[in-house]
Amino acid sequence: MCLLLATFFSLPGQEVRPVPDSHKIKLDTIIADSLKPGFRRISPNAIDQIVTYQAAGMVRRDIKNKRVILINQAVVNYGDIEIKADSMIFNMSNNLLYAAGRPDTSGKLIGTPVFKEGSNEFEADELTYNFKTKKALVKNIITKQDQGLVHSSYTKLLEDGTSNIAKSTYSTCDADTPHFYINMPKARVYPGEKNCFRSW
Repeated sequence: MCLLLATFFSLPGQEVRPVPDSHKIKLDTIIADSLKPGFRRISPNAIDQIVTYQAAGMVRRDIKNKRVILINQAVVNYGDIEIKADSMIFNMSNNLLYAAGRPDTSGKLIGTPVFKEGSNEFEADELTYNFKTKKALVKNIITKQDQGLVHSSYTKLLEDGTSNIAKSTYSTCDADTPHFYINMPKARVYPGEKNCFRSW
């Protein structure tokens, strides 16, 4: 026969304290820090307005590469700017939008980019626009200036509303290929001014 004896005792003056949970303390600290009033992290490359976009064919969001691809009747709006084209690629990492048309069965370009800002509007074969700097690089553009048309192979739109053009002509003839024109290898256009061209 086995006898078990249990003795209970306590040490005087000793109090029991719960051991703090270190994981809980760290978690509480992280939550408190992240909820500080006025705390908001904004990228220095962020643009100041919302960009909205849509397309009749396909809208593909490439999250990994921070791109949006729009196919068939694509439309992008940014403030008072509207850009339409058959196809567009919007790169969110550098705020660049590339827009272009596509050749039809006969080889003619259709759905070429149309850029509209306020009352200014033009059509081009290709367009690259920077939403941050508000600058654009345009290929093969026709714009109306005074009583004539400017045909430019390359145009750089600047943030102040002026534009640098290269391989350009100015003519009052409205034919696709003007019968007469003034040749301008390089020039700057100042819209709204009486003498709106300055060549060099």
